[in-house]
Amino acid sequence: MSLMTPYLGHGRILCTDNFYTSVPLIEELSDQKTYFVGTYRKNRKVFPKEVTTAKLKRGECKSLERSKGVVALKWRDKRDVYCVSSKLSANMVLTGTRNKKEEDIKIPEMILQYNNMKSDIDISDQLSSYHSAIRKSVRWDHKEQRKMKLVEFRTKTVYALLNNAEEERSRTPRLAKSTNHYLQKSEVVQSGKTKR
Repeated sequence: MSLMTPYLGHGRILCTDNFYTSVPLIEELSDQKTYFVGTYRKNRKVFPKEVTTAKLKRGECKSLERSKGVVALKWRDKRDVYCVSSKLSANMVLTGTRNKKEEDIKIPEMILQYNNMKSDIDISDQLSSYHSAIRKSVRWDHKEQRKMKLVEFRTKTVYALLNNAEEERSRTPRLAKSTNHYLQKSEVVQSGKTKR
């Protein structure tokens, strides 16, 4: 609530996912003239069982209004969607798109507004929910150790190669080569013979 303090009382809509949704929060925001829309988990006790346990066909919707205008909704698309709002209704509205049968697609106003506000973040949450973070994998600290061992190995390899190259250079130093070449030239000049 402290994060919202500068934005309270201006008639804004707060949009959250199911982790932050709670009825006391929604009611407190309503008292502050700030509205709420968000998803909720079906196993939360404060939401009505008539809505959360309702059996629906695709495209159907079940909603119930609580005190202070809080509307809980369950809508069936490919899977069940649970949404709650203190501003928006459960009225079905056109999305502006059509299905394969060229029929207009209708969804609850609450869901449409939620999708508009949370499109990118909700897709990210949805994709991450399919893959559990708790699975058999290499721990991050072990990965870092492997990376460090690889870096250490590469460093030692480069160091060894540089030392080998340095040893090759030290066996025949440039100064010695140039001195030998100079001495050979001077011998040729002194003897008067040219070598080819």
